[in-house]
Amino acid sequence: MKDRKRKVTFGVKNETIYVHSLLSFLFSFFILLFLLIFFLFSLAILFLFAFVCVFVFLKSTQEKKMYKQMEKKCISV
Repeated sequence: MKDRKRKVTFGVKNETIYVHSLLSFLFSFFILLFLLIFFLFSLAILFLFAFVCVFVFLKSTQEKKMYKQMEKKCISV
């Protein structure tokens, strides 16, 4: 009887270890998935911010050129 109880408890321990390892694998998988999504999202925001900065810089330099051309026309007239 004692041997059977030991075998049964040993089998239950294996099952709990298996479930625990499965849960830890899923938990780590979801954490890695969340970190990957967060990294890609932050990278997309960074590229968007850089694009907006470059667009504003080019727009402002273009406006400065237009103002200089208008000043030249006004001075020549």
